[in-house]
Amino acid sequence: MTHFEAVHQFHSGTAPFDAVTQHMLAQQRLLRSMGWSSEVYAEHIGDTLGGTIRPIGEYRGSNRELLIVHHSMGHDAFDQVVHLPNVIVTQYHNVTPEAYFEDEGIRRWARIGREQLRLLAQRSRLGVAVSNYNRKEMMRAGFRRVAVLPPRTDFSSVKPVSHRPARSDDWLFVGRIVANKGQVDLVRAFAAYAHAFDSDARLLLVGDLSHAGYVGTVRDEATRLGVTGRVHLMGKVSEEKLRTAFAGAGAFVSLSEHEGFGVPLLEAMAAGVPVVALAAAAVPETMGGAGLLLRTKEPDVVAATVQALRSDAELQKRVVERQHRRVLQVESLDVRATMGRVVAMADGAEHPLELQVQGPFETSYSLALMNRKLALALDRTDGQSVSIYATEGPGDYDPAPDDLAREPDAAELYRRSRSVPYPDVVIRQLWPPRLIDSPGGITCAYFGWEESLVPQHLVATFNQHADGIGAMSTFVADALRDSGVDVPICVVGNGVERPDPTATVAAPE
Repeated sequence: MTHFEAVHQFHSGTAPFDAVTQHMLAQQRLLRSMGWSSEVYAEHIGDTLGGTIRPIGEYRGSNRELLIVHHSMGHDAFDQVVHLPNVIVTQYHNVTPEAYFEDEGIRRWARIGREQLRLLAQRSRLGVAVSNYNRKEMMRAGFRRVAVLPPRTDFSSVKPVSHRPARSDDWLFVGRIVANKGQVDLVRAFAAYAHAFDSDARLLLVGDLSHAGYVGTVRDEATRLGVTGRVHLMGKVSEEKLRTAFAGAGAFVSLSEHEGFGVPLLEAMAAGVPVVALAAAAVPETMGGAGLLLRTKEPDVVAATVQALRSDAELQKRVVERQHRRVLQVESLDVRATMGRVVAMADGAEHPLELQVQGPFETSYSLALMNRKLALALDRTDGQSVSIYATEGPGDYDPAPDDLAREPDAAELYRRSRSVPYPDVVIRQLWPPRLIDSPGGITCAYFGWEESLVPQHLVATFNQHADGIGAMSTFVADALRDSGVDVPICVVGNGVERPDPTATVAAPE
């Protein structure tokens, strides 16, 4: 336990079914169960929450109390909050870019919200992000140390029961009807699917309808494309109706361009619904190699992808199984331990840098050998905690027990990775290179190449998703630069094991 007598929370606005509000209330229950007094304060308090949320105006603060400031949009109470005597931790839920809003008032608050995030970086002891995507944004804003704590890690309420409804041909998407969620693009893709493959399918859009202008645009697009009767804007629904929607959907399709995390993606996975989603913002990280990621939202491509998934029973089975594994992975996060570490660090406790080598490591494959030796060498160096995560170009995998038994030191680092879902630094070496879903606050590629130029799709991957590259020679570094890679490149070479002078070879005579 720290010296803090209480751990309180603040957010500018609260509402009964608001995601941030629900997150704060769940976190309050956790903090109280850990022994701290904990209240939730807000500038604006929604109807029915007056007995649960307290007005920030009545709080005077104390240097013996930690204040977790939840940030998702600019607000008027900012100066009052940052001048409280408390130690502050900022928990960031993301500010949607102003380009997605037509209303100038909302655009202004989005701009202010990003400026206030930079000011919070100077005032806060550390940050907490609901995703690695948000962590990187916080680091760009000036935060030096950021923990990751997803907004939800329990999906039991949407998991299928034994007597669930039969799957339909319906497409489902859950999220506010706003421009960044891409419902207009969903209508276009669904229309292509309905006209080409299934005239009986429906598109169910669940989410807040208060942004009237964009809602009208969605309805107009459905009319223009001749699918008005099959596109249903359901608005906000009860938990029971949402559970029913997940249970009966044939596919969950997301073309959202901006997600700070994406809870409905995991809800769909937990419900056993195959997911197809645009690889944008935090979506690849949230999906964690599960579902099917799209590189484009071109209607015919989206429609054909959903049709391939719906018509191939074996593909659908593999997708759902991988999604199940991903949900279990998220649910395994020790939220209590993470929150305890956040409070301890806010109180001044030191925490070692978490460094994770990701890729194959347990066999005699050349990349596995290099990853293993790199991780073991780093583990012998003071100042960081090292782990190994098993993954390859196509996705994560479970190493064979016999292979782990042959490499006990590396196997121990692999077991350590189970408690490190969001390392501070990730070093990835795998083939083909895959960086889009790295969980590291900083991600470095470890790369070797045998040609004078690197393909442009790999150049784009490195420039967009790598913070740096460790090249195996000056030749490789030159090839990367000549091909257009513009992130920092450092020649690190390869470790070479000294031969065993006592080794013998039983060669045939």
